[in-house]
Amino acid sequence: MSKEEALLLLLISVGAFIMPFVARKFHVPTAVSELLYGMFIGSFLHFEPHAMGIINFLAELGFIVLMYMAGLELDAEDLQKTSNKTLLIFISHFLAIVLFSVILVNIISLPLYFNLFIVITSIGLLFPILSELGIMETKLGKELLILGSIGEVFSLLALTAFTVIYNYGISYSGLLHILKLAAFCAAAFLTLKILQLFTWWFPSKLSFMAKTGVSSEAGLRGNFLNMLVFVALAAFLNIEVIIGAFIGGMLFAAVFKEREKIQEGFEMIGHGFLIPIFFIYVGLNFETSLLMDFTVVKYALLLCLLIIIVRVLAGFVFLFGAYRLNNIPVFPFSTSFSLTLLIAAAKLGESLGVFSKDISGGVVLASIISALIFPLFFRIIIKKLVV
Repeated sequence: MSKEEALLLLLISVGAFIMPFVARKFHVPTAVSELLYGMFIGSFLHFEPHAMGIINFLAELGFIVLMYMAGLELDAEDLQKTSNKTLLIFISHFLAIVLFSVILVNIISLPLYFNLFIVITSIGLLFPILSELGIMETKLGKELLILGSIGEVFSLLALTAFTVIYNYGISYSGLLHILKLAAFCAAAFLTLKILQLFTWWFPSKLSFMAKTGVSSEAGLRGNFLNMLVFVALAAFLNIEVIIGAFIGGMLFAAVFKEREKIQEGFEMIGHGFLIPIFFIYVGLNFETSLLMDFTVVKYALLLCLLIIIVRVLAGFVFLFGAYRLNNIPVFPFSTSFSLTLLIAAAKLGESLGVFSKDISGGVVLASIISALIFPLFFRIIIKKLVV
């Protein structure tokens, strides 16, 4: 390890340690504070690409762990207990978001790929906010998580479609890639059914996968194996590895109902070290000179505005459910701060050469702005409902 690489690792580790305290002090999401820290050190220090090797690896691993944890958070039992009418309303909400997004993007004459940024939904910030407010186990809290989870699945499908279209276009190769993805999902579903059957007949055989605290930590090791198997399969099939990680987490969540200890273990490893490195790394690679670029700032503010407008417009579907009129705004705002997947979309599009660093920078800036502003409105609205 070079001196430059060691210095960078030290700075990132210090930031990962102190940023949660700074975030708590200024009442901002920890991930946003980590992004800003990365932007701060990146504006003063410029590291050669060879000094980024180990950081690149740790950041990518952190993002994979984050997506696996997102899959773990999906509760199949809560989903099964949700009425068909409610699920239909939730799905209709995201279909309406897509519809309004396409209409507005065409009216404003923005590039077609802006639809991807507008419709993306992630529960990466929603989960800790609900936990902090103490409403995770309430009916409203569970409904918001289910809504966000459905949106996250929609978003991953949108990212996949985006990748296929810009890599292969409408062609035989594109169709083959879609068939590979379908085969991957079918194999995951078949594995799920086999494991569910196995745990039904032999409940003690796989119980170690949901346990922690023993010297070998077989549960955490087994989960890392599960995560990396799906990541490797996705890479082998030329599917985005974050989709593989997400599906691996969903599979584990569906098989093992009592997984709190494993989730706690992953949170300690992920949020304790790997995930902060990912966010600091993203900030580190953000060119702060873009903040002085009017085009970048314009795109960021416009994207934030479109994100909330389409969700508010699509909120009309909740009028068909058993929701009071003053309760409805909480649903659109709960899916409006999609920090992690917005950043993923920005980096994915840039790596594919679909759009420039200006657009990528605008999307990253929009993710930061939306993560700072929209959670404030969400907190205000939801506190009025639970008081």
